[in-house]
Amino acid sequence: MALNLNQDSKNVVSTKCLNISFTEGDAINLQKTYPMEDEEGKKLTPYTFTLKNECNDKANYQINLETLTGSTLDINYVKVKLNNTISILGSNTAVTKTLSNAIDSRMLETGTLNDKETKTYNLNLWLSNDAPNETMNKSFEGKITVTASYHALTAVDVIKDLASKASTSSTDVYTVPDKTSDTCTYTLAYDGTTDNNLRYVGKNPCNYVKIDNEFWRIIGVMNNIDDGTGNKESRIKLIRDEAIGQYSWDTSDSTVNSDYGYATSGGSTSNRTSCLAKELYNWSDNSYSDCKNNDWFYDSNNTFDWNLSPRTGDIDSSASFRLDYHGDIQTSYTYNMRKVHPTIYLISSTTITDGLGTKENPYVLGR
Repeated sequence: MALNLNQDSKNVVSTKCLNISFTEGDAINLQKTYPMEDEEGKKLTPYTFTLKNECNDKANYQINLETLTGSTLDINYVKVKLNNTISILGSNTAVTKTLSNAIDSRMLETGTLNDKETKTYNLNLWLSNDAPNETMNKSFEGKITVTASYHALTAVDVIKDLASKASTSSTDVYTVPDKTSDTCTYTLAYDGTTDNNLRYVGKNPCNYVKIDNEFWRIIGVMNNIDDGTGNKESRIKLIRDEAIGQYSWDTSDSTVNSDYGYATSGGSTSNRTSCLAKELYNWSDNSYSDCKNNDWFYDSNNTFDWNLSPRTGDIDSSASFRLDYHGDIQTSYTYNMRKVHPTIYLISSTTITDGLGTKENPYVLGR
């Protein structure tokens, strides 16, 4: 019996986002094969191919095995092993052919590739042990084809995916594995509030975004934000990296935000849990220096920043909170001149189309 299974030479297929690399065709070039049990078929030298998603978007893909013109072997006697899954080729779902010289196409697997993810597949083919004598001198020729479609990840998806393996019930700092930078850290943490927002933490996290040639930074993913119609959704919150100047809150006697406290990663002397438990107006305490020194909101350049939240419950209603250069949150009269860093929420459909979040390669936003 002859069974010819070939993929012509080395085959590399790529688009802007999906890269597919096939091994040499002789990896599954079976000549004069015979019916065999599955245990024997699994030991054959596999044909290997690799899928790599080059972009920040998720890729939905489908792997097919297409039977080519000239094949005479009934595909109901062709056994297929793709990684750990064994099936009869003819029992797989029939799908649309993509090759002009194909007479049949069967789906072997569907899946999703996350941004920058790579998956490798090993394919074994053999003649089923129950093949009758009529298959004598029949042949099979086929090719692997891969189809893919993309759906843009929202910015919320991208940030959540970074911390997908972090415990949502812990406020400990989570360092993203396999992502490094010489200038910033991929460090995030949940804040443990009712909404349990996911925030960038540390002295200088990789949370840079460039908008109209201005650097902004991602505070985090804020949950249960009202879209204006009563619908609650998760949104990215940004803060401008540089202040727009110094202004009074109110020119009559009549903001950086308590986001400041949640942005700390803590350190060796005071960990994040200790910092979150310490009153913000006491962060200048030397024994808690790890709190402010490992908080990217903190600026020690002898300046003050307005908070978004006015102080309530005071006899003097003209007071609001400010962040001072000692690292404390204190009260200040609203007619004083303090630095202002605008903050905004992105609409939930905003995507991240490029970038790594570093200042050298900031995130690029899209719609």
